[in-house]
Amino acid sequence: MMNGRSSIGGHRAADVRFVDSHCHLDMVQIFDSEAIPWMKEAGCLPVSWSFCGRVDTADDLKTYFVGQKDAIARLNREGLRCYYLCGVHPRNIPPDLAPSQVPELLLPCLDDPFCLGIGEIGLETGSGREKQILRAHLDMAEEVVRRGKVFGIHTPRRDKKAVTEKILDMLKDYIRHRRSIVVDHCTGETIASVLRMGLWAGITMSPEKTRVHDLIRIIHAHGGDTGRIMLNTDSGASYHRDLSVLVSEESIGKAARAALLRENALVFYRLA
Repeated sequence: MMNGRSSIGGHRAADVRFVDSHCHLDMVQIFDSEAIPWMKEAGCLPVSWSFCGRVDTADDLKTYFVGQKDAIARLNREGLRCYYLCGVHPRNIPPDLAPSQVPELLLPCLDDPFCLGIGEIGLETGSGREKQILRAHLDMAEEVVRRGKVFGIHTPRRDKKAVTEKILDMLKDYIRHRRSIVVDHCTGETIASVLRMGLWAGITMSPEKTRVHDLIRIIHAHGGDTGRIMLNTDSGASYHRDLSVLVSEESIGKAARAALLRENALVFYRLA
């Protein structure tokens, strides 16, 4: 675990009050720019996952990844310590993208020290096409893990349990890399299956997804164990302040809050 003498990219670890383990900073900076100075002041360390509004061709993805890299570099220069994951979101798969193109799109991103791995990838409907592209990402596991980087996996709102099970079934082929995989947007209905496989679990705190009372119920259902669970906001067009509120939420123990809001994510992302 980190201590006050540790640093993250030149910043003192003690300055990090919470980690937003999954958001979309490239969208936040455009649609809710006032959130950027707020994050600096609040002690938030965000990790931005790939998602672009509209994709028609594989070339659009290439352009997006260059823009994402530039946006994160600029935010760091301006004083917000932040990182990102790159990947083809299941809602961003263009018709001309061949699975064989996925590595050539992403490997240049993985060379960037601010890139912590691959995401946001996963399944939305569980179609055969989505599975092809997800597997193309996962087949990069040896290279990704060799570099000390990770995978961030999306699960959908609709048919969450059924589609999550399809994702977990695919992940069985890569289970030796379980310490480098987080399955996100978990709920009380899906988190047990994720943790049982030895994977990390992400919970999205926002008015639309998980509220404090939902989080407390999930923690209690697991006997108070907060190991391998991390929190995020999945913020895009507007930044949710839910994690900053949780920092002082006394209905959750201090040690559990530290694990959920900070320590677990730092360990998972190899920042500890």
